[in-house]
Amino acid sequence: HICPVGIVGEIYIKTPFSTFGYLNDLELNNLCFVPNPFSNNKTDLIYKTGDLGYFEPDGNIRFLGRKDYQVKIRGFRIELGEIENLLVRHETVREAVVTVTGNHLDPVAALCAYIVSAIPHQKVDVQAIKSYLSDYLPEYIIPGHFIELGAMPLTPNGKIDRKALPTPDSGDPDALPFISASCLEQQREIETKMATLEDLKLITQHEYLVVDKCEQQLGKQLYPLNHAQKMIYYIEKTYPQTSCENYSHIVLINGDINRERLAEAIHYALSFTRNMHTRIVEVEHEDYMGPAQYFAPYERLNFKIMEFPGENGKDQLKKWAQSQVDLPFQFIDGCLYDIVLIKLDHQHGFFIKSHHIVFDGSSIYFFIDEIYKIYTDLRADKLIEVHAQSSPILFAREEREYFMSPKWQEDRHFWLDHLLPLPPDTGLLTREVNTINLKGSVYRLNLDDHLRQKMHHFRREQKTSLYKLVLAAFSLFIYRLSGHDEFIIGTINHSRYKKSLKKIKGMFINLLPLKISIDPGLTFREFVQETGAQINYLLKNHSRYPGNALSNDLMKMTGEDTRYFWDFTLIGHPDLKRENYKMELIPSTYETTPLTLHINRDNKDLEGILELEWLFLQEYFSMANIQAIHHHLIVILNQVVNNPELEIAQVNVFNHDEKKKFLGTLKNESRIAAD
Repeated sequence: HICPVGIVGEIYIKTPFSTFGYLNDLELNNLCFVPNPFSNNKTDLIYKTGDLGYFEPDGNIRFLGRKDYQVKIRGFRIELGEIENLLVRHETVREAVVTVTGNHLDPVAALCAYIVSAIPHQKVDVQAIKSYLSDYLPEYIIPGHFIELGAMPLTPNGKIDRKALPTPDSGDPDALPFISASCLEQQREIETKMATLEDLKLITQHEYLVVDKCEQQLGKQLYPLNHAQKMIYYIEKTYPQTSCENYSHIVLINGDINRERLAEAIHYALSFTRNMHTRIVEVEHEDYMGPAQYFAPYERLNFKIMEFPGENGKDQLKKWAQSQVDLPFQFIDGCLYDIVLIKLDHQHGFFIKSHHIVFDGSSIYFFIDEIYKIYTDLRADKLIEVHAQSSPILFAREEREYFMSPKWQEDRHFWLDHLLPLPPDTGLLTREVNTINLKGSVYRLNLDDHLRQKMHHFRREQKTSLYKLVLAAFSLFIYRLSGHDEFIIGTINHSRYKKSLKKIKGMFINLLPLKISIDPGLTFREFVQETGAQINYLLKNHSRYPGNALSNDLMKMTGEDTRYFWDFTLIGHPDLKRENYKMELIPSTYETTPLTLHINRDNKDLEGILELEWLFLQEYFSMANIQAIHHHLIVILNQVVNNPELEIAQVNVFNHDEKKKFLGTLKNESRIAAD
């Protein structure tokens, strides 16, 4: 397809003054001289330049550089030539080449710079080079590897031979160079021993692993980040000081409260929840710089107390909590949680804020529930039973073993086969590559009780879940709005795939792209069953392969920007029983994905309330857009739960005029018109 004005594509040349081709190189000729797709004449050839560019409004073509030298890392287009030009401007560098190595699991470390010193017989100061680059480049595209050469390898015609450049030694996939296999093996032994311990004092004796002296950077015992943590780390480094990964809750306990016992319960829970004391550091090992973590010893805190008296106390509490959510943590080597005791006229509780690199959604529930159970035991003067808890390093060990087994290759091949050729972008959003505006909003609405009961009846009859029901209904909305019968909807997997990981606390979620295929001849019941079977299969058999690594794989293979996988994300939350307390999420005012729908996020369904929570980026949606989407979703749900045998083609969403009006309200109106 010919690219519209402003859209980047590859430059092809058609001319009557054609060459005979490359001398004695039939393979290269066939690669570069290809049939003209706009002509039926098989002898009409065009030249594939390998250069990127785009049309300007006046018809000129803006040249951007070689396709081979342009890569995408976490969705951002990066010109390797830009990094090379900066390097050769440094007074100590004569020549420079930047490449991407084959380690697809860690895209930042995969950037490698090859440099030739401008000063004979003197090595280049790599740290000085990194510091220099940081003045001009975002941190996430500063090369992770530097290799100094005496001279660049050349091809016979005098060009730099990139294929002859030495490959950096990156070690095991997903393993930081300064973390040895023996380190995690020691953790296996300690976990086994701790499984029989119930004495808190004995447990704390095993709080840190003993690692080799060469691994004791900064005087700490260091551990690698798991893939979920790495994803959060890169988001934090890309969007610093935005608090987009802060995770906060208000917890209110019913009845009379003993504030001293509540504080003591929190101390107990903090003292044996190891990952709450996670500290993120950035360390260097030879020519590598990257993140690691250690666990700081627990120091007993004096909790701050906030009081919110009067009739408007709860509103004032929420307003204060929102102001706290948006205060960023000191991410590097700082405490990544905060707890404040709160008092209303007739309720007490606490506010807890943590960084997402410490806790995922399941973990925060486990932790809060643990605090409440300890509190009730303390009030009853019961002996507190402290059981050994699995360390979050257990998950890192499991992940490491996974990447050292054939299973990860099997999963990778499955996902590539499953997703290729890639379903198209729905075309409903327009994105500017380097536009960074993470201002977000939230819209919450409870479904009416009649619809809620009908949905539960459908769930029971069809042996499915509320999540799969809402996913199917939302898929019909995207199908009708975009006109595409195949597309991607994102979701998450909580990664607790075995019994030993069920109650482990930490950050372990994985992003999964669901490939939705719509057959308008299916009944809605059949569509739910088909979609549900796909989800069950993926979760059971192939859910461990990291979604961010999969996105990078696909971007490298296809050249497509796979950020659209997460344009629309649906997340279901299971019913988790709470006893005598309520917890409410306080979302950050920053978001990193365009639209996320949470189903039953605050776990109110057991109380007879089913809430849908829409989190969205203001860059793409207005509140009116989200309200309209919610309305159309409810229209679909009401139809299908009352008539599951309704064919998809017969589901009424909106007519042509209503669709046109809705599309006109989206902020990217020009993109829709162009499509």
